[in-house]
Amino acid sequence: MKEKSRLLYIDILNILAIISVISLHCNGIVHYNPNIRAWGTSLIVQVLFYFAVPIFIMISGANLMIYREKYDTKTFFKKRIMKVLIPLIFWSIIMLVWKISTSQITINNFSIKNILNMILSNNIESTYYFLFCILGVYFTMPLLSLLAKKQYRKTLWITCFLFLILNGFLNNILNLFGISIHGGMSIQFSFYIVYVLLGYLLSTERLSKKQKVFLYLLTIIGVIYHY
Repeated sequence: MKEKSRLLYIDILNILAIISVISLHCNGIVHYNPNIRAWGTSLIVQVLFYFAVPIFIMISGANLMIYREKYDTKTFFKKRIMKVLIPLIFWSIIMLVWKISTSQITINNFSIKNILNMILSNNIESTYYFLFCILGVYFTMPLLSLLAKKQYRKTLWITCFLFLILNGFLNNILNLFGISIHGGMSIQFSFYIVYVLLGYLLSTERLSKKQKVFLYLLTIIGVIYHY
């Protein structure tokens, strides 16, 4: 049996993203009182580890945009259901039982409809939101995967660039001058999808030294601006 190949940088990114998620979830103070001494440090942590969710989405893009080369769409959905949907339902039920037993949640109606409503609307544990978002990405992947061809590569790069300008850069710059822009004038898909495309593009692109330096400079500028 052929051994499944692994990409070291993907493993490293997964590890860094996991550490980042833990850091962010232990850094809730940043969302509350900016008048205490610890807030400045917590803001540094927030800015440095903010990349966690985007990295997870980019890894999905790098791994799954070309899933059609490995298996069909039916197999794709079967794998995603087993890896994400079933664990989401299982752990939502476990969390619900625990929160009821510790009086964090009170339920008067234990009907299947009510329990399903709580699970599917993410009213049990707010941090599970990421699983719903990643499921949304997976549901969109069969369409996105059709664009993983050489003839669409330039179009994908242009789309990502326009998203960066219209959905990110332009809004922030204009806000500095007190100018607002209508949200309709943007690339009309969620920022999760642009990370899918970027993950795929960057994982299959050979960047020159100048391009890497340019991206590093943008990263430094972005971190400073975010702070």
